Amino acid sequence: GIPDYVKHENSEKITILKKVEYSKLLKKRNLYDHKGMYGKIAILAGSKGYTGAAYITTEACVKSGSGLITLVSSGYVQDILSCKLVEAMTLDIKEEEKVKDLLENSDVIAIGPGLTEGDLYKNILKDIKSYEEKFFVVDADGLQLISKDKDLMKRIRGRAVFTPHPGEMAKLLGKSVDFVESDRIGIAKKYAKDNDVIIVLKGYNTVITNGDDVYIN
Repeated sequence: GIPDYVKHENSEKITILKKVEYSKLLKKRNLYDHKGMYGKIAILAGSKGYTGAAYITTEACVKSGSGLITLVSSGYVQDILSCKLVEAMTLDIKEEEKVKDLLENSDVIAIGPGLTEGDLYKNILKDIKSYEEKFFVVDADGLQLISKDKDLMKRIRGRAVFTPHPGEMAKLLGKSVDFVESDRIGIAKKYAKDNDVIIVLKGYNTVITNGDDVYIN
Protein backbone atom coordinates (compact mmCIF):
# COMPACT_ATOMS: atom_id res chain seq x y z
CA GLY A 1 0.00 0.00 0.00
CA ILE A 2 0.88 3.69 -0.04
CA PRO A 3 3.14 4.64 2.90
CA ASP A 4 1.50 6.87 5.52
CA TYR A 5 4.16 9.55 5.15
CA VAL A 6 3.32 9.82 1.45
CA LYS A 7 -0.39 10.29 2.18
CA HIS A 8 0.41 13.34 4.30
CA GLU A 9 2.45 15.01 1.53
CA ASN A 10 1.24 17.11 -1.36
CA SER A 11 0.85 14.26 -3.84
CA GLU A 12 0.96 16.33 -7.03
CA LYS A 13 4.68 15.76 -7.52
CA ILE A 14 4.95 12.31 -5.97
CA THR A 15 5.03 9.23 -8.19
CA ILE A 16 4.78 5.66 -6.88
CA LEU A 17 7.09 3.74 -9.20
CA LYS A 18 5.83 0.60 -10.90
CA LYS A 19 7.38 -1.76 -13.40
CA VAL A 20 5.94 0.21 -16.32
CA GLU A 21 7.86 3.35 -15.26
CA TYR A 22 11.14 1.47 -15.19
CA SER A 23 10.53 -0.19 -18.55
CA LYS A 24 10.17 3.22 -20.20
CA LEU A 25 13.74 4.05 -19.20
CA LEU A 26 15.27 0.97 -20.81
CA LYS A 27 16.51 1.70 -24.30
CA LYS A 28 15.73 -0.99 -26.86
CA ARG A 29 18.95 -2.42 -28.24
CA ASN A 30 19.62 -3.13 -31.86
CA LEU A 31 20.94 -6.42 -33.16
CA TYR A 32 24.39 -5.07 -34.01
CA ASP A 33 24.94 -2.95 -30.90
CA HIS A 34 28.04 -3.60 -28.79
CA LYS A 35 29.14 -2.76 -25.24
CA GLY A 36 31.12 0.27 -26.37
CA MET A 37 27.84 1.96 -27.24
CA TYR A 38 26.44 1.79 -23.70
CA GLY A 39 28.79 3.93 -21.67
CA LYS A 40 32.12 3.66 -19.90
CA ILE A 41 31.78 3.25 -16.15
CA ALA A 42 34.52 3.42 -13.51
CA ILE A 43 33.75 2.04 -10.05
CA LEU A 44 35.93 3.07 -7.11
CA ALA A 45 35.06 0.61 -4.38
CA GLY A 46 36.29 -2.07 -2.02
CA SER A 47 39.23 -2.66 0.32
CA LYS A 48 40.55 -5.46 2.48
CA GLY A 49 37.60 -6.87 4.39
CA TYR A 50 35.11 -5.20 2.05
CA THR A 51 35.46 -7.14 -1.19
CA GLY A 52 31.73 -7.89 -1.17
CA ALA A 53 30.87 -4.22 -1.52
CA ALA A 54 33.02 -3.94 -4.63
CA TYR A 55 31.63 -7.17 -6.09
CA ILE A 56 27.96 -6.31 -5.56
CA THR A 57 28.40 -2.81 -6.98
CA THR A 58 30.17 -4.06 -10.09
CA GLU A 59 27.70 -6.87 -10.72
CA ALA A 60 24.77 -4.46 -10.30
CA CYS A 61 26.36 -2.26 -12.94
CA VAL A 62 26.70 -5.24 -15.28
CA LYS A 63 23.10 -6.34 -14.76
CA SER A 64 21.78 -2.83 -15.39
CA GLY A 65 23.11 -3.05 -18.95
CA SER A 66 26.13 -0.77 -18.67
CA GLY A 67 28.81 -1.05 -21.35
CA LEU A 68 32.52 -1.01 -20.49
CA ILE A 69 32.88 -1.41 -16.72
CA THR A 70 36.12 -1.18 -14.72
CA LEU A 71 36.47 -1.73 -10.99
CA VAL A 72 39.26 0.36 -9.46
CA SER A 73 40.34 -0.98 -6.09
CA SER A 74 43.31 -2.18 -4.05
CA GLY A 75 45.54 -4.92 -5.40
CA TYR A 76 44.16 -7.18 -2.67
CA VAL A 77 40.61 -6.78 -3.95
CA GLN A 78 41.73 -7.03 -7.56
CA ASP A 79 43.43 -10.38 -6.94
CA ILE A 80 40.28 -11.80 -5.34
CA LEU A 81 37.71 -10.48 -7.81
CA SER A 82 39.50 -10.44 -11.18
CA CYS A 83 38.54 -14.08 -11.85
CA LYS A 84 35.01 -13.62 -10.49
CA LEU A 85 34.03 -10.51 -12.45
CA VAL A 86 33.89 -12.10 -15.88
CA GLU A 87 32.02 -9.19 -17.51
CA ALA A 88 34.03 -6.33 -16.02
CA MET A 89 37.66 -5.26 -15.91
CA THR A 90 39.75 -4.45 -12.83
CA LEU A 91 42.52 -1.94 -12.14
CA ASP A 92 44.78 -1.44 -9.12
CA ILE A 93 44.29 1.99 -7.50
CA LYS A 94 48.08 2.32 -7.21
CA GLU A 95 48.43 2.43 -11.00
CA GLU A 96 47.73 6.14 -10.78
CA GLU A 97 48.35 7.17 -14.38
CA LYS A 98 46.13 4.38 -15.72
CA VAL A 99 43.44 5.26 -13.17
CA LYS A 100 43.55 8.95 -14.11
CA ASP A 101 43.27 8.07 -17.79
CA LEU A 102 40.34 5.75 -17.06
CA LEU A 103 38.47 8.40 -15.08
CA GLU A 104 39.05 11.07 -17.73
CA ASN A 105 37.51 8.77 -20.33
CA SER A 106 34.59 7.48 -18.25
CA ASP A 107 31.00 8.65 -18.64
CA VAL A 108 29.98 7.66 -15.12
CA ILE A 109 32.06 7.34 -11.95
CA ALA A 110 30.66 5.42 -8.98
CA ILE A 111 32.49 5.85 -5.68
CA GLY A 112 32.09 4.73 -2.13
CA PRO A 113 31.14 1.14 -1.30
CA GLY A 114 33.74 -0.42 0.98
CA LEU A 115 36.39 2.31 0.70
CA THR A 116 38.88 2.81 3.53
CA GLU A 117 41.66 4.81 1.83
CA GLY A 118 39.58 7.95 1.38
CA ASP A 119 42.33 10.52 0.87
CA LEU A 120 43.94 8.53 -1.94
CA TYR A 121 40.66 8.35 -3.85
CA LYS A 122 39.81 11.99 -3.14
CA ASN A 123 43.12 13.19 -4.57
CA ILE A 124 42.57 11.17 -7.73
CA LEU A 125 39.06 12.60 -8.10
CA LYS A 126 40.41 16.12 -7.75
CA ASP A 127 42.76 15.54 -10.68
CA ILE A 128 39.86 14.95 -13.09
CA LYS A 129 39.66 17.80 -15.59
CA SER A 130 36.47 16.97 -17.54
CA TYR A 131 33.88 17.08 -14.72
CA GLU A 132 31.25 18.68 -16.93
CA GLU A 133 31.22 15.57 -19.14
CA LYS A 134 30.57 13.03 -16.38
CA PHE A 135 27.94 11.81 -13.97
CA PHE A 136 28.66 10.55 -10.45
CA VAL A 137 27.01 7.97 -8.20
CA VAL A 138 28.12 8.41 -4.59
CA ASP A 139 27.46 5.86 -1.84
CA ALA A 140 28.67 4.79 1.59
CA ASP A 141 32.16 6.12 2.46
CA GLY A 142 32.12 8.24 -0.68
CA LEU A 143 29.32 10.36 0.77
CA GLN A 144 31.47 11.66 3.60
CA LEU A 145 34.53 11.87 1.38
CA ILE A 146 32.86 14.19 -1.12
CA SER A 147 30.30 16.06 1.00
CA LYS A 148 33.01 17.41 3.33
CA ASP A 149 35.03 18.82 0.42
CA LYS A 150 33.47 22.06 -0.84
CA ASP A 151 35.54 22.03 -4.02
CA LEU A 152 34.43 18.52 -5.00
CA MET A 153 30.81 19.29 -4.12
CA LYS A 154 30.94 22.36 -6.36
CA ARG A 155 32.37 20.36 -9.25
CA ILE A 156 29.73 17.65 -9.19
CA ARG A 157 26.67 19.87 -8.64
CA GLY A 158 23.91 18.95 -11.05
CA ARG A 159 25.70 15.77 -12.09
CA ALA A 160 25.55 13.48 -9.05
CA VAL A 161 23.31 10.90 -7.43
CA PHE A 162 23.79 10.39 -3.67
CA THR A 163 22.49 7.06 -2.32
CA PRO A 164 22.49 7.18 1.51
CA HIS A 165 20.65 4.87 3.88
CA PRO A 166 19.04 6.65 6.87
CA GLY A 167 22.20 6.36 8.98
CA GLU A 168 24.35 7.91 6.26
CA MET A 169 21.76 10.62 5.64
CA ALA A 170 21.79 11.44 9.34
CA LYS A 171 25.58 11.71 9.23
CA LEU A 172 25.43 14.07 6.25
CA LEU A 173 23.05 16.32 8.17
CA GLY A 174 24.62 15.98 11.61
CA LYS A 175 21.27 14.74 12.90
CA SER A 176 19.83 11.51 14.30
CA VAL A 177 18.35 8.62 12.33
CA ASP A 178 15.01 9.30 14.04
CA PHE A 179 15.13 12.85 12.67
CA VAL A 180 15.64 11.52 9.13
CA GLU A 181 12.90 8.92 9.45
CA SER A 182 10.45 11.50 10.81
CA ASP A 183 10.21 13.22 7.41
CA ARG A 184 11.96 11.13 4.75
CA ILE A 185 10.49 13.02 1.80
CA GLY A 186 10.96 16.53 3.18
CA ILE A 187 14.52 15.92 4.34
CA ALA A 188 15.57 14.22 1.10
CA LYS A 189 14.02 17.03 -0.98
CA LYS A 190 15.74 19.77 1.01
CA TYR A 191 19.19 18.19 0.81
CA ALA A 192 18.78 17.52 -2.91
CA LYS A 193 17.68 21.09 -3.61
CA ASP A 194 20.29 22.74 -1.39
CA ASN A 195 23.14 20.76 -2.96
CA ASP A 196 21.83 20.32 -6.52
CA VAL A 197 22.10 16.53 -6.41
CA ILE A 198 19.65 13.66 -6.78
CA ILE A 199 19.02 11.86 -3.49
CA VAL A 200 18.12 8.18 -3.30
CA LEU A 201 17.22 7.77 0.38
CA LYS A 202 17.24 4.01 0.76
CA GLY A 203 15.01 1.89 2.93
CA TYR A 204 11.49 0.49 2.79
CA ASN A 205 9.80 2.73 0.21
CA THR A 206 13.00 4.34 -1.08
CA VAL A 207 12.67 8.08 -1.75
CA ILE A 208 14.17 9.40 -4.99
CA THR A 209 14.17 13.16 -5.52
CA ASN A 210 15.88 16.01 -7.32
CA GLY A 211 14.55 18.48 -4.77
CA ASP A 212 11.34 19.04 -6.70
CA ASP A 213 9.82 15.83 -8.07
CA VAL A 214 9.63 12.76 -5.83
CA TYR A 215 9.50 9.07 -6.75
CA ILE A 216 8.77 6.30 -4.25
CA ASN A 217 10.13 2.84 -4.98
